Amino acid sequence: MRVHEYQRAPAKPMAHALEVFEKQFTYPLGGSHSFRISHGEDYPRFFRAIGEASCFVAEQGGCVFGTLGAMVRSLLLPDGQEKKVAYFADLKVAPGMHRGRTLYRLMRSAGQWMDGRASAAFGVVMDGTRVTPERYTGRLGFPLFEALGQVVILRVPVNADESDPGNVAEVDYRTGETCYRQLSRRRYGVVGGNPRDRSRVTPAWFCSSDRLACGRLEDTYEAKRLIDSTEREMKSAHLSSFAFADVAAGVCLIRCVLARARQLGFPTVYVPISAPDVPHMMQALGKSEIVLAPATIYGSGIEAGWHWNINSAEI
Repeated sequence: MRVHEYQRAPAKPMAHALEVFEKQFTYPLGGSHSFRISHGEDYPRFFRAIGEASCFVAEQGGCVFGTLGAMVRSLLLPDGQEKKVAYFADLKVAPGMHRGRTLYRLMRSAGQWMDGRASAAFGVVMDGTRVTPERYTGRLGFPLFEALGQVVILRVPVNADESDPGNVAEVDYRTGETCYRQLSRRRYGVVGGNPRDRSRVTPAWFCSSDRLACGRLEDTYEAKRLIDSTEREMKSAHLSSFAFADVAAGVCLIRCVLARARQLGFPTVYVPISAPDVPHMMQALGKSEIVLAPATIYGSGIEAGWHWNINSAEI
C-alpha cells in the first residue's frame, strides 16, 4: 500500500477511484437525516480553499483505502492574537483487515508534512461519528487530540416569504473581516483562506448597522457537494465567519442572509453556532423546522473551554 500526496487534481484514474471510495461513507445530519460527500474531480480543491494544503490518499492496486486532508491555517485566539495552526479534515478509512495500517500510514504522512509548520492543531468531527480522534491520535509522532469545544450546525430552511429586516447591509471584505475579528474576541475564530475557490456564488459579507453581528454568505459547490440518502444534491448556502455580540443582532443578520439566499435560489442555509449559544438563538429564530447537527472540536496545543466561531463550509 502506498500513500500519495496531492496538492492539485489527480489524474483521471485516481479521481475516479476517489469518487468510488467516497460513496462508501455517510454522515449524520440530525435525527434520521444523513448525507455523503463528493469532492469532484479536483479532490484537493476543497482543502486549498482553506489554506496551504496537502491531501493524502492511501492506495493499492488502483483502489483507494483512505484519505486525509492537512492544512495550515490562521486561528484567532481569545486574546485577539492570530496563530498559524494545523487543521485536519476528511479522514476516511475503508473498513476491513487493513484499516489500522491504512490509518497510521495516513497519519504518519500528514504528520511528516506538517512537521515544523505549526505547533498546534485541530479538527471538527460530527457527533455520531463512530470512532473519535482520542482513539487513534497520540502515536507515530501525531499529537494526541482531546475535546476542546462544541458547535452546532443549524440547517435553516429558506421560506418563500423571507425578507430583509432592514438593519443589515452588504459590506466590503475589509469591513466584514474587521467586524468579525472584533466580535470574535474572547473566543477562537477561524480566518483566512480563499472562499472564491470553493463558492459558485460570489462570497458576500454582511454587517448589522450597529456592528453587533456579521457573516459571509457563500457555498461549496465548486469544491464539495452534499448528496442525501436518495442521491439528491443538498443544495445549500453557508453563513461563514458568523459572529455576534447580541442574539437579536445575530437573528437579524441570519434573516438578511436567508432573504439573499432565497434570491440566489438556495433552499437552506447552514449556520454554525457555538453550542452554548444555541438555545437562545433557536428561541429567537422561532423556526421549528431547523435541523440541528452537533459537532465536537478536537485538537492539541489549544486551550479547551472557550467558545468557537467556525465555518460549516470548511468541515
